[in-house]
Amino acid sequence: MKKILAFLMGLFVLSGCGGSSYDVEIADVPTFIPEKASKISFKITKGNKPQTGLEVEASFEMEKMDHGTIEIPLKEQQEGVYSGEVTLPMEGDWQALLLISNGTDTEEKLVTFTVNKGEASAAEFPEGVVAIINGDEITTEDLEFYEFINNIQIAMYREADKAKYKGKELEEAMKYWDAQEKAAKNKSTLLTQIIRLRAMALLAEEKGHTASEGEILAKLNETKNMYKTSPVAQQMIKEFGEEKFWAIQEKQHKAIVLVSKVQQDMIDNVKKANPKAESKEINMLAQKKYEELLVSQVSSLDIKINQL
Repeated sequence: MKKILAFLMGLFVLSGCGGSSYDVEIADVPTFIPEKASKISFKITKGNKPQTGLEVEASFEMEKMDHGTIEIPLKEQQEGVYSGEVTLPMEGDWQALLLISNGTDTEEKLVTFTVNKGEASAAEFPEGVVAIINGDEITTEDLEFYEFINNIQIAMYREADKAKYKGKELEEAMKYWDAQEKAAKNKSTLLTQIIRLRAMALLAEEKGHTASEGEILAKLNETKNMYKTSPVAQQMIKEFGEEKFWAIQEKQHKAIVLVSKVQQDMIDNVKKANPKAESKEINMLAQKKYEELLVSQVSSLDIKINQL
């Protein structure tokens, strides 16, 4: 940080001479995307008039951390606006020292700004990939499978309501499931479901939990037995391809087993902290703790999302 520190020490000298004649404000704030350059622009004026024809160089350093100095030239992109591409090592509070020359005089201006984490562009994703979690890809096929699972559940509820209701009640029930079927097509909702499951499965592994073949098989059999009670579910799975369906479900159920262990941890912790609480209260408190943990876990992961 030698250059910027030297500038700060020299502020007293500049002030004694009447200060710098240029006004500088940041026009385009860069974002942080690992190993990717981002645009940064500064607007340079004097007496509210854009200053053209300047030579400008910028040196970037973090305000509170030492990541070295990044130096780039800035080029005039439009009247009084000077831009460049900078690759920053992380998000956070940054400062830029601008060296501004009009061919006769040279002045320095210090500008501070905050860099936020950006989303990777579509070009950074392999074809068919909609998101990446800690290097693990989520594909369009994953979204389609989740939509299919949701539709199976909706079809099963439809089937049950047709046997349960008649007349106006049946009509209202079918309208409700029509709306749910439409909502099940929302890609953002589907992606959120996948991220929630995978994020907590990762946390389970971080905590030392594992999913044995026996546990996965037991959970898978529960799902199979549930679907066996519904002719419409069996027909949909048959049309999808039974072998393919259950192969994908086996992978899903590994994550489900892992997540169930985190959920059980929450229940055990709540029981320990509230030994006299009833089961309803325990479940409610455990669910709240789980959601808080989920938010914390998701925020700690490296998640890149493609445009849906």
